[in-house]
Amino acid sequence: MAAMSTSKIRADQLRAGDFFEHWARPQGEDESRMFTTEVLRDAEPHQDRFGQELLRFYCRVDDPATGGVREGYVIYGPHAVVSRMEEVKPIGEERDRNA
Repeated sequence: MAAMSTSKIRADQLRAGDFFEHWARPQGEDESRMFTTEVLRDAEPHQDRFGQELLRFYCRVDDPATGGVREGYVIYGPHAVVSRMEEVKPIGEERDRNA
C-alpha cells in the first residue's frame, strides 16, 4: 500500500478525483468518526435555508466502521478547511519516471 500524506486546503480547492478526510456523525449515532471521502464531481454552488453560500460535492464515502461504501452529497462552506490526502511516491520512483 502506498504511503499517504495530508495537506490542509480550503474546501473550494477540492476537485473531482481528490480524496479527503471527512468527519461526520452518522444518523442515529452519538459520536463523530472519520471517513475517507473521494470527490466524484466538482463542487456545485448551494444555498442553505438562511441564504448562506455553500459548496455541494457529490462524493463516495468509505465507512471503515461498517466496511460499507456510500455515495451522496457533502456540503461545506467555501472557506472550510479539509485534509486532502495524496499518495507519497518514493524518491527513486519519481527519479525513474523523469529519466
